[in-house]
Amino acid sequence: MGTPIFGKIVLEKLAKKHNIVAVVCPLDKPNKRGNKVEPCAVKKFALETGLPLLQFAKVNKEVETLKALNADLIVTASFGQIISKELLDMCAYGTLNVHGSLLPALRGASPVPQAILRGLETTGVTIMRMSEGMDEGDMILKGSLTIGETETTSELMIRLADLGGDLLIKAIEQIQNGTAVYERQDNELATYCTKIKKEDARIDFSKTAKEVKCQINGYSTEPGAFFEYKGKEYKILRARVNDLKGEVGEILEASPKKGLIIGCADNSVEALELQAPGGKRLNAKDFLNGKSFVKGSILK
Repeated sequence: MGTPIFGKIVLEKLAKKHNIVAVVCPLDKPNKRGNKVEPCAVKKFALETGLPLLQFAKVNKEVETLKALNADLIVTASFGQIISKELLDMCAYGTLNVHGSLLPALRGASPVPQAILRGLETTGVTIMRMSEGMDEGDMILKGSLTIGETETTSELMIRLADLGGDLLIKAIEQIQNGTAVYERQDNELATYCTKIKKEDARIDFSKTAKEVKCQINGYSTEPGAFFEYKGKEYKILRARVNDLKGEVGEILEASPKKGLIIGCADNSVEALELQAPGGKRLNAKDFLNGKSFVKGSILK
């Protein structure tokens, strides 16, 4: 059971080692612009490889259909629906979840962007046996990764999914041969992901350069960190910290040669990839060849 690219990568690895009796994903939804219905990454992979595909608006209403598959194990990876206890306990080996954080940190639906948004240097994946509580189940395996200086959510997502798929295969092997060790989570150490809203992605240059950089790279995939200039919203989709200093929100440099650098509470942030309204994602040099920002202007 999965939906976006994270789930697709995990499924791809799982399908090489085990017999998939069904792939389950939600119903198709319109894309971000709302004008075209597109299949999710998990569905695309299932169709391309001929895996049996089921799509449900609410998986908990399809218990009898799923029971008829006689599956040994359910695996979820970025599925996006709450699963009832009846489904969690349906199979002989229960339900495993591939969660994109080092539990009990970052429980919830957006652990990958939150790791970047919070400025963490390290994050990882946990393979857990699902329970009714939100990501509260017993843990089987963990693996960690270092977050890159300018790494964005989509890039980290792919690396974590790749790691998670490998850990999942190991966890299933341990369950099959009876060597799996289940570790309870310490609820007192738990942290939770907040729901991402567009307004959260409005860049606040009054924060430190590191905080601004994390905001930009964390929201790079969705919804895109943005600022306003002359009444239009521009997105910065990748950034790094720069040593230049100036006023908060001041455009310190704005040229194809020197890039776009904006003052923060301490140092400054350098935009590496940008997007104009209705435009394509471009590196700073190409973007600034076609757009003019006035050096010394203050962004608010």
